[in-house]
Amino acid sequence: MSELAKEESYDELMRQYLELCNKALEANKDRFPYGPIWKAAEEAMAGNEVEFALVDDAPKARMAVSMKDTKINFHECNCDCHGEVPIRRISADYIRKMLEDPEKVIEDPSLLDWDWLKTSVPSA
Repeated sequence: MSELAKEESYDELMRQYLELCNKALEANKDRFPYGPIWKAAEEAMAGNEVEFALVDDAPKARMAVSMKDTKINFHECNCDCHGEVPIRRISADYIRKMLEDPEKVIEDPSLLDWDWLKTSVPSA
C-alpha cells in the first residue's frame, strides 16, 4: 500500500482521496477530453456543493465538495444540510482501492468516479 493510502481516520481517508482527485485534475487539465469536461462541469455547478458521505457499513465521514479553477475544494460538513445539497455516497473500500496506486490514477483519471459532477448540477 502506498504512503498516500495510510489510513489515520475516515476524515483523513476522504481528504487523501480528494487530494488524489486534485492531483489527477492538475495533471490532466490541459488534456483532451478531461479539461473541457471538467471546465464545463465547474461552470454548470456554479459554485454549488455536493456532500460526500464516506460509508463503511454506515456513514463515517462527510465533506462538502465544490469545484473552482479546475480544482476540488472541500471542507468538513458539520451541518445538517440534508436536502439542501446533493449527497454522494462513496465507499471506503473504493477510496482505499484508488489510493493503492495513485500514480496510475493520476495518469488515467477515468479510473476515478466523476459521476458526482452530474449530481451537483442544480435542476433547471
